[in-house]
Amino acid sequence: MKIDIPELDLSDDSRGVSPVIGVILMVAITVILAAVIGAFVLDLGSNLGSTGPTAQLTVSDASADFATGTAGSDFAYIEHKGGDAIVASEVKVLIKQGGETQVTLNPASGGASSNMIVAGSSSSTSSVGASSELTVGSTWYISADGTGTSAVSDGEYTIQVVHTPSQSILISSKVQIS
Repeated sequence: MKIDIPELDLSDDSRGVSPVIGVILMVAITVILAAVIGAFVLDLGSNLGSTGPTAQLTVSDASADFATGTAGSDFAYIEHKGGDAIVASEVKVLIKQGGETQVTLNPASGGASSNMIVAGSSSSTSSVGASSELTVGSTWYISADGTGTSAVSDGEYTIQVVHTPSQSILISSKVQIS
């Protein structure tokens, strides 16, 4: 029995397509590899991982307790409802009125010339301290420190907690002090 094997006619140019596609693929792979190596060498992705903690915070006014300049009188409460712990040395608390910052508090050291502090307990006259953390179920109290008239009085305020390393706002909430 004889099997017929067809002969291939290699004289036409239909085979020329494969080398062109191969060259295009090699150039594309080379460009992608150069971009990846360049990103590692130039350290382009180093700032992408800088995010703040994820936490559910609430801010409540304490206007019934607030007396301007009275030591330990509470202005507002910041309560941690869930998520990551907030380290005192890594945040600042901004008290704004009419879009302008009235007071910037550093929970780790107090409020400087504002005569206000971030305290760990109600009616306290000392700040929470650098190593303090706001954890789930705990509360920080924004209070008058009693050293003079505080920089806030009656009115509507926006309180923001800002994570300073990432510059992300953890909460921004309005309170009414009367």
